[in-house]
Amino acid sequence: MLVVREVRKSFGGLLAVNDCTLAVKEGTITGL
Repeated sequence: MLVVREVRKSFGGLLAVNDCTLAVKEGTITGL
């Protein structure tokens, strides 16, 4: 399992993602 927690991404002054958590189970394909 892959777990990503509390991701934050901004582009210049624009906050695109704030406090995002994602869990992907083994053997699955996930696209964003």
